[in-house]
Amino acid sequence: MITTLLYKSGVGYKRMKLKLIWLILIISLCSGEYICYNNQGTYAYVTETNCTGAQNSQDIYDVLQDFYKGLNGANWYINTNWLDGTMSYCEWAGLECNLQCNITSIELVNNNLTGVITDKISKLETLININLFCNYVEYGLSSLKFLTLLEEITLTYNNVHGTIPVEFGQFHNLEILNMQQNKIE
Repeated sequence: MITTLLYKSGVGYKRMKLKLIWLILIISLCSGEYICYNNQGTYAYVTETNCTGAQNSQDIYDVLQDFYKGLNGANWYINTNWLDGTMSYCEWAGLECNLQCNITSIELVNNNLTGVITDKISKLETLININLFCNYVEYGLSSLKFLTLLEEITLTYNNVHGTIPVEFGQFHNLEILNMQQNKIE
C-alpha cells in the first residue's frame, strides 16, 4: 500500500509517497516509541535493477568494501551479494542505483551495522539517500560532508558521536536530516 503525504520544503509543498510501513514508522517516532526491536534487517533488500551484469567500477567496489568492513558487514543480518565481484553492486542488499548504474541510495535499516562510516564514502558522488536507522554506527558523520547531492540522511537510533558538520547547511537538496537518539554534541 502506498500513501501520499504532503510535506513543507522550502517555499511550497511537495508530494512524498511512502509505503504504509514507513508511515507507521514515522507515527511511532513521533509518539516516542522505540521500535528497533525484532525487525532484524527488515529493510535491507535487493532491488530490481537494470544493471544486472553491469561492470563494477573498481574504485566504487573499493569504497563499498571499505564501508562493509568499517561497519562489520560480516555480521549484518542481511548482506546478500555484498563483496560478490561477479554481481553488479546495484544487486547488493540495501543499495539502489539510477539508470546509469550509479549508486543513489544506501538503505540498511536495523541491520546490525556496527562501527564507523569511513571517509571513502565521499567517493559515492551520486548518493542522494543514506538510511541507517536503528543500527550501532558510532562515527563517520563528517565523512558525509562532501556528498552534496544528499536529500536524506537518516541515522536515528544509532550511537553517533560528534557534531553535525556545518557543510550540511549548504546542501541545497537536503530535505531530511534525522539524527535523534545519538550522542551528538
